[in-house]
Amino acid sequence: MLGVFVNSASAGPNIHFTDYRVLLTEKQSTKNYQIFNQGDTDAYCYTNLVDHNVSPEGQLTVATKDNLPATSAQSLLRISPKRVLIPAKSNQKVRVLARRLVQQKSGEWVSYLNLRCREQTDNATAGIKIQPNFVFNIPVVVRKGSLKSKQPFNKPISATLTSVILPRQY
Repeated sequence: MLGVFVNSASAGPNIHFTDYRVLLTEKQSTKNYQIFNQGDTDAYCYTNLVDHNVSPEGQLTVATKDNLPATSAQSLLRISPKRVLIPAKSNQKVRVLARRLVQQKSGEWVSYLNLRCREQTDNATAGIKIQPNFVFNIPVVVRKGSLKSKQPFNKPISATLTSVILPRQY
């Protein structure tokens, strides 16, 4: 008989955020992004920037340096630190910075803050250890200037139309 015992005292890291996206503009080109560890053990996290390509069928694939999307913000962004130790019941800031924004034309670019976290453990123990990695992709939007958008109103399909839903403005 095989039994599995879980020690609740070492439940592991429990990562949370207050913001689920980062918006950087000419007026606010830096964001101190807060990462919270509400767990009982320290979390070791790596930060990185990633982009995704979308196929005609809607499949997402991670973009490589050779095939970045035209709207990638990677060349405009800097993240520090690259490695973060977040103590149990504590928080840590990661700085996200948009650079060279003055030289850009008006537009909007998006990349993702890729945050990979795992429990900080002592590697001296022998044997096989299975450890979960928690991966988060937080959108980082870089916007310069006012984006012009136009939505024409066509003839309603039904005479019972009572409300109009407009896209959310950020």
